[in-house]
Amino acid sequence: MGQATATGRSVVDFTWGNLVTFAGTAGVVSAVLNQGFGWLRDWRTASVRNKAHAGYLALRVAVLLESYAYACSEFISDNGAAPHLPDQEFPEWDTSLPELAPYPDDADGWRAMDRNLAGRILGFPNKVRSSQGIIRLTIEHTLEDLGEALDEQAAERGLEAWQLAEELRERYRIPAADVVWSYAKNLQAALDGAKKAQAERAEKQAHYLAELAADDARAGVP
Repeated sequence: MGQATATGRSVVDFTWGNLVTFAGTAGVVSAVLNQGFGWLRDWRTASVRNKAHAGYLALRVAVLLESYAYACSEFISDNGAAPHLPDQEFPEWDTSLPELAPYPDDADGWRAMDRNLAGRILGFPNKVRSSQGIIRLTIEHTLEDLGEALDEQAAERGLEAWQLAEELRERYRIPAADVVWSYAKNLQAALDGAKKAQAERAEKQAHYLAELAADDARAGVP
């Protein structure tokens, strides 16, 4: 017989009772732990798979965007060398921005990619279309600004494409693009030149209008 306790139960009875309870509890804990480890293993596997999907898509999109930046740089260079016939006011510029190639159709990769970065990339084609719209309006209303507008819009979109590609490579630890020459610098130089030319034209126009107003004042024109 087990030694009686203050509650009237023996030590043997208490020990066997707890052992049964512990065995049941241990089974539950073991099942929970096994389920938890299984869930953790599945989550880790899915996480690795998602990173792989996002990384591969990021590489493909980065190369595509870099190609577009190069096309914009070429567009500016070609327009800079466009023939200017004697009987024409302006050179024979190409007024259609380079086309952006379609993005890869990779639903898993897009879902796994950083949402903010993916949103900016997916919205980029709309900005290209908006730039083309600005060029069209310039042709219709302020043709004298067309040269600078072409350089500005092509340079802005090319630089944005290049910067998006750089962010993709940094975010997903992809080595930097190996380029023969830095067309991003050419794009920046073209953008700076276009903005400087626009500012100078605006200053000349303001000066001209001020002179007209002064002439009118001297002539007593109300």
